[in-house]
Amino acid sequence: MKEEGSYNPEWPPRYLEARNKYLEHDEDSVEGIWECFDDWRRYKEGFADLPTELPATVRQKILEAAAEHISEFKARILKAADERDIPYFQRLLRALKTPAHPEPLINGIRAMIRAFADLMLEKKALTREQWPTKKEVRLRTEEILRQAGRPQITGRHLARCFQVTGLSTLRRGTNQAP
Repeated sequence: MKEEGSYNPEWPPRYLEARNKYLEHDEDSVEGIWECFDDWRRYKEGFADLPTELPATVRQKILEAAAEHISEFKARILKAADERDIPYFQRLLRALKTPAHPEPLINGIRAMIRAFADLMLEKKALTREQWPTKKEVRLRTEEILRQAGRPQITGRHLARCFQVTGLSTLRRGTNQAP
């Protein structure tokens, strides 16, 4: 049974696999460690930054998930200490010294994955008919890359990005087949 207000859309074939394969960063990166520390801080503050109109059940689920995530992070720190994992502690110290969320290195594939997810959420798309078009994804991808100061993707590389991300089946534009 679907929870009221939950967002559970249909995804293009291979999109979720690509999203999981091309993460913007992993848990042991400076960015991942920074996010763990940020979650820990937010958890101690009771996630005061969450909207006040959130139902209590949703807020409770967020707190429970955060508590589990923090426990895993603490266990990772202890494991690194036990194994004398100096590179991990160097990244941990860099994360501690970083005042704001470090931006991940973005490339065409990661930008396209982010662009599609952003457009899906903006449209609240649930079905194939509501998915963004290739043109919308391409334009948003270009915007993300431009904001990150990264080169644009063109020609064969653009086609390859659509293929790798599982988005090659999107419609080209309005009323057009893939």
